[in-house]
Amino acid sequence: MDDLRSFEDRLDGYRKRNDKFELDKLSREIDVKLDELDSFLSEKDSLIEIEECSAIYAGKKVAYYAESLNAFYNSSLDRQKTLITVMVATFGFLLSSLDPKGTFSHLYIFFIGVTFVFFILSLVSSLSVMNANRSQLRDTVRFSSSRPESENYDLLKKSIQERDDEISRIDRWSIFLFGIFVIISSVTFLIGVSSG
Repeated sequence: MDDLRSFEDRLDGYRKRNDKFELDKLSREIDVKLDELDSFLSEKDSLIEIEECSAIYAGKKVAYYAESLNAFYNSSLDRQKTLITVMVATFGFLLSSLDPKGTFSHLYIFFIGVTFVFFILSLVSSLSVMNANRSQLRDTVRFSSSRPESENYDLLKKSIQERDDEISRIDRWSIFLFGIFVIISSVTFLIGVSSG
C-alpha cells in the first residue's frame, strides 16, 4: 500500500513539473511491478490448480483402494461360500437318501457319521477363513490409514503378515477337509446305493 502511495506522490510531482524523462522511468517501474504481480498471480493460480489436482488424485486413490479391498474381500469369500453351499447340498442329499423304512448296514450308518464329522470340520474351517479374512481386512484398513511414525504401525504390519500366513494355512486346511468330505460322501453314497 505504501508503494502505491509513493508511486502516486511521485507521479503527481512529475506531472506538475512536466518531467517526461521521470514519467517514462516511473512507467517502466510500474510495468516491472505489474509483471511481478502477474507472475505472482499465475504462481498462485498454479498452486491452486496443483492443490485441486492433488485433492482429485487423493480421492481417486481412496476410491481405487476401496474397490481393491472390496474385490479382495468378495473374491476370498466367494470360494468359501461355494464350499459351504456344496457341502450343505451334498450332506442334504445324503440325508434325503436315507429311507426311514429301509434297513441300512452298520457300515452305511458309520459312514454317515464320519461324513457328518467331516461336514462339521469343513464348515468350521471355512467359517474360520471367513472370519480371518474379515480381521485381515479390518487391520489392512487400519494399517493404510496409520502413519509410519505411529506406535501401532509396526504392530499392525506384523499382525497383517502373520494373519496372511494364518489365512493361507487355514484355507489349505479347509480345502483339504472339503476334499476328504467329498470322498467320504461319495463312498457313503455308493454304500447306500449298493445296500439299498
